[in-house]
Amino acid sequence: MRMTAFSFSSSKSKPIAIVDIQSGSVSIAIGILHGDKPLEIVAVGRSDLSFEDRSPEATIAALADQIDEAGKKALTAYAELQKTHGPVVHTFAIINTPWAHSQTICTVSKSDTEVLVTEHMIADLAKRALNESTEIDTSNLLEANVVRIELNGYVTTEPSGKHAHKISVYSLVSSCTATVRTIVDNGLQKLFSAPITYRSQLRAIVSVIEALPGIAKDYCLIDITRDSAIIANIHVGRSMGHGAINEGLLSIVRRISGKKMPEETLALLRMVADDTCSTDACAAIIEATARTEPELVRAFAEPMVELAAVRYLPPTLILVCEDALSHWLSELFSRIDFTQFTITTRPFNVVLFNATTLDHLVATAPSIAIGQRLMLAAALVQIEERQT
Repeated sequence: MRMTAFSFSSSKSKPIAIVDIQSGSVSIAIGILHGDKPLEIVAVGRSDLSFEDRSPEATIAALADQIDEAGKKALTAYAELQKTHGPVVHTFAIINTPWAHSQTICTVSKSDTEVLVTEHMIADLAKRALNESTEIDTSNLLEANVVRIELNGYVTTEPSGKHAHKISVYSLVSSCTATVRTIVDNGLQKLFSAPITYRSQLRAIVSVIEALPGIAKDYCLIDITRDSAIIANIHVGRSMGHGAINEGLLSIVRRISGKKMPEETLALLRMVADDTCSTDACAAIIEATARTEPELVRAFAEPMVELAAVRYLPPTLILVCEDALSHWLSELFSRIDFTQFTITTRPFNVVLFNATTLDHLVATAPSIAIGQRLMLAAALVQIEERQT
């Protein structure tokens, strides 16, 4: 990651906490915003539960302690710099599946004649999305944002002042599991005593991908976190459909591990991915991944069937996952098994999401280890900062 020099005395700089909340994992970074320059990560903290089996209730019960642990690590690392920059002034939290729930809702207004489109009309249609939501707990709302506007079937970014007989507004609405929201609110306020902005996993990754140059605007997204995954059908920056499955890093590693310790299996997978493993144990892991593939194909094909029933998937697949799994899974999703779901009826062209492509948005010193998901969250903060 490229390190960018900043002036710590800049009056425009402000410290912000960036939080990634997963099931069983909490990562917190403290970054310094310097206007249009990349956000500078200066401190990080992380807390992970072990790989043992837990009920969802037990995982949630551990969340408060994880937030406290990760936050204290980040604040300890930030202690000296706080004398220069001051305390955190805002907290930005990303909630991942299975605790974040998102729905894309289209609200439409039709008339017999062309009418003048106003901002008030667009706002009213956007508000209707909350009333028409069938999957979202609006009492625990994370976000409700317009992601696309069409006039007479054509996309526009500036609808006001134009004329149309049909106005379509697409909104991404997300909520959070109530208990999780309460725990996160309390934990982050205790740590930072700063206002909190929430975003869902789906909005975070789609917004960051949209801001990257050279990335196809139509794509299938597979975003694999610790305990679950999102599969989305994205067209021109709009989610045509998406779903979540209970298949994540831990379940995949457990499939491969068999009777072995999952931690050992993950370590071997990382060695295989780095091409630094030549032992019999590594050969056995490679064979185990091959045996696991039919199960994974079935797990990921099921939501693809539902998405393709509405609209076939674009030929580009953007894969976001743990580095130890990325090469193997990119090959898996590039095979013939999924051609029935694509527009071209050809295998996916898999693009791996690489955090190093975000160095124009986020900078960190080599001594600071920041995971892919926390880097993604930090990039979203910088993107939204530039839009304000």
